[in-house]
Amino acid sequence: MLELFGENAELKRIIAELREEIAQLKGLKGRPRIAPSGMEKRTEPKPTGKRSRRRRRGKIVPKVSVEERILKVEAPAGSRFKGYEDFVGECPGEC
Repeated sequence: MLELFGENAELKRIIAELREEIAQLKGLKGRPRIAPSGMEKRTEPKPTGKRSRRRRRGKIVPKVSVEERILKVEAPAGSRFKGYEDFVGECPGEC
């Protein structure tokens, strides 16, 4: 009877390992690695002395450069001026 329980536990462990391996090969997330909670450290008194400084964020750099250009184009022959309208758009390809 005890042999069957031992064999059953061993088979369950092997199945769990194989499932983890299959998930890894499929690119799925495996079981999370849970670190110790650290509750033991919380019961100790806080150390006195230097306080650690917080790190501040650096200057934020935009991901896309902003460029303003004015393109001068001559009007085609036979055209007439009917007013203008401001337009801000993206440059197709490289400008």
